[in-house]
Amino acid sequence: MQSFPSLEGYFSFPILLFPDPWGFKGLLASHALLLGVVTGLVALVCNARWGKDGSCRGVHKRPSSTLWPRERGNLDTLLPPNVAVQTCRASDLSRVQVMAEEESAIATAVESRRREFSIGRACARAALSKLGFPPCAIPSGPHREPVWPSGVVGSITHTAEFYAAAVAQHEDYAALGIDAEADEKLPSGVLELVSVDEERYWLANAPGDLNWDRLLFSAKESIFKAWFPLTREWLGFEDAVVTIVPNDGTFRARVLHTPVDVHARELRGRFAFANRLILTAVFVTRSQKDASSSPA
Repeated sequence: MQSFPSLEGYFSFPILLFPDPWGFKGLLASHALLLGVVTGLVALVCNARWGKDGSCRGVHKRPSSTLWPRERGNLDTLLPPNVAVQTCRASDLSRVQVMAEEESAIATAVESRRREFSIGRACARAALSKLGFPPCAIPSGPHREPVWPSGVVGSITHTAEFYAAAVAQHEDYAALGIDAEADEKLPSGVLELVSVDEERYWLANAPGDLNWDRLLFSAKESIFKAWFPLTREWLGFEDAVVTIVPNDGTFRARVLHTPVDVHARELRGRFAFANRLILTAVFVTRSQKDASSSPA
């Protein structure tokens, strides 16, 4: 999954000079010697610029985290490089304690909900650390939304044993929304509750044997998570019409009945099927917000 350029800020790629399919066969000895010298010089330059572990010298390498799972989906590849992403599997963690300011959100919750909440917050704190923030509480707002530190936007998701958080500087992004779902069909009757006729028509004719219905649900979850911080307004499943573009792994949502002064009438996102999960992400840059809110 760590293809280059890695969106975690790491660099890892082989130096490939004159591969065989390019027809460089039967070199003369002098040519081979010259090629060897050139290759050696390139290697020295690259080793001076990049460390043996592939990290770029002179660039801050984010600290490793015990939360990072052995097998991870590629949620980080759905988001830009300056968005910090942290994922984990519940099996990688022992019991996680919440901070005092967070306790009120789960004071009466059952044990399973407490565990979901605590692991999600642990992921969020690990993601924040990649932006340089010290450990801090992430309490819940009046609508159960995470209350991020000043100057930060973010989103948290979990499904089954998979947890993730994404955070970014508010000066760069107006909103983020991420979601993870099991890669399986929606339960019977749910699709009719979360979709409109236009979306169901597309699903009936969708290409390939993929769980597009669950992807639609996940896309709307990500959309809603990005929408609320932008508008402080609730958005029903029927209030956003999603168009999925399978060929490039993207989707867009046309938001219906938006208030006159709301700029976010269309949100765009990316998706991936990975490790038995469906992953979706939406981000709105500050430049997008400013451009869309400017008078025509």
